[in-house]
Amino acid sequence: MTSVASPDALRVWFRLIRLESRIRGSIAERLRGVDLSVPQCDVLTTLSESEGVSQQDLAERLYVTKGNISGLVDRLAAAGLVERRDLPSDRRSHAIYLTASGRKAAERGVAIQRSFVEETLGRMSADDLAAFEAHLVKARDLVREATAGPSRKEAVKAKPPSKPSSKPLSKPPSKALSKPPSKPLAKPLAKAAPRPAAKAASESAVGPSRADKPAS
Repeated sequence: MTSVASPDALRVWFRLIRLESRIRGSIAERLRGVDLSVPQCDVLTTLSESEGVSQQDLAERLYVTKGNISGLVDRLAAAGLVERRDLPSDRRSHAIYLTASGRKAAERGVAIQRSFVEETLGRMSADDLAAFEAHLVKARDLVREATAGPSRKEAVKAKPPSKPSSKPLSKPPSKALSKPPSKPLAKPLAKAAPRPAAKAASESAVGPSRADKPAS
């Protein structure tokens, strides 16, 4: 049975997405002053933290498709901000590096975002900021659970309701699945009706979605 979101939850949801839209719009306007878009700035700042990653790794870190990241890297390379280098271990893939101009552009992008943060979140008290982050982390983990792949959702449903939810929500899902509790999962899974082999094989081919990087 599908549950209905409460009016309070819906109100907070709409405030959240409107806030995110306003933030991105403001940052985009400031970045246009240095000839960068928000996605381009994301690529440059990510590379400034870890150069030499493949396009696939970069796509996973930025939560975009490989097609999208390929177009972004193409445009940044044409602008002289990044360069592709062959990977010795895989001739079909390339490692992405910043050029000197790309590093300066990344620094300008970071400075713009730092200035915006100082004008907004930086005005919150330490206690309010800590509470805000705690709520964001909790919301992030609920979204992770809701958008998880089929195998992850089945594992969540298999947990007995009597198990307390006192574990930190930010605990990586991989640990929770690789080291199940000594009591709970065996009994519920044992009662489940056996599935046809074809269906089981098709479901096992679908893995859980990638966990997001830590809140930045």
